[in-house]
Amino acid sequence: MNRLRKPETEAWKLQALRKRETVRRRGRFAVDQAFEAMLFKANEAWAPLEAALVAEAPPPRTPLLVICYPPRSGSTMLAQMLARTKAYNYVTNYVARFWDAPYLAGLIERKINLRAQPFSSAIRSTYGVTCEPHEPHEFGFFWNKWLVFEDGTHRIDESRMPDSHVQQFRQELRALMSLYDQPFFIKSDLVGLNVSFFSRLFDDIVFVVLKRDPLFVAQSIYQARVQLYGDPAVYWSTRPSNRPDRSDLSPAEQIAMQIKGVYDDVYTGLQNAGARYIEVQYEALCRQPRQELACILSHTGLDETALTLPALAPMPGNRRYLPGKTIRELVRALADIL
Repeated sequence: MNRLRKPETEAWKLQALRKRETVRRRGRFAVDQAFEAMLFKANEAWAPLEAALVAEAPPPRTPLLVICYPPRSGSTMLAQMLARTKAYNYVTNYVARFWDAPYLAGLIERKINLRAQPFSSAIRSTYGVTCEPHEPHEFGFFWNKWLVFEDGTHRIDESRMPDSHVQQFRQELRALMSLYDQPFFIKSDLVGLNVSFFSRLFDDIVFVVLKRDPLFVAQSIYQARVQLYGDPAVYWSTRPSNRPDRSDLSPAEQIAMQIKGVYDDVYTGLQNAGARYIEVQYEALCRQPRQELACILSHTGLDETALTLPALAPMPGNRRYLPGKTIRELVRALADIL
């Protein structure tokens, strides 16, 4: 099967820009370039095997669950909690390393029973990155391989995706969903921002809109810019359709625009698609995780009374940690923009 080459568009350049931003990360957040080069070679070697295996994959029989969120709203914590219920299928850190052959990697993972490993009671992550091999992964290389975005945003441009390409993508994703007889959840900002597109691809799909006090989302995004790049003016993460990365905006204004843009795109997509969705509040998830998870389970056809969730360490709540001046800038920007 011939692999589709993406056109040299602004959307393609955006993905190259994101890679350059990753290269700029500092200290413990720096990327291991040698390891990634090895992974690219491994993916190139496995890719020819993937198409034949995917063609033979059985159809999935369970729903798809997509988490929609702005960055730093608790999405990784929610994904880790869902994984710990042992009731869901998802992309693990192991499988994500093989973005050109994830179904093959999933078959190997299933054979060696990697997901039988116990989870730590403490839920930890660093800017969306989890630690254990069987924990959830955002799967960014995979989504960037298949999806083509509008110029300067992470909104999918379907006019640049031929039907044959879309069907290959759908077939690949359905193969991953078929690996386990469980609902499949996706935690990716690139997917959650594009509700209408995924609603057309999958009939049995439910969306979870994750919400958090905007000040603490904004504070955490600001801190991420500083820790990852050493500069709060460097844009980071999701690019919604309102283009919050404009150079005429201050960092606080960019962040407020980013939060607003994500939710505007998500709710517009939900309304246009008539999609099923539920809302989950981060603060409630920290305070009463079992009740919030039970609600999600019920919306994906699972009987929460038959499931057990291991004891969890206390979840972090909201607190202010940036200097007062920065907090005031964020408060003003949020008041003006949201």
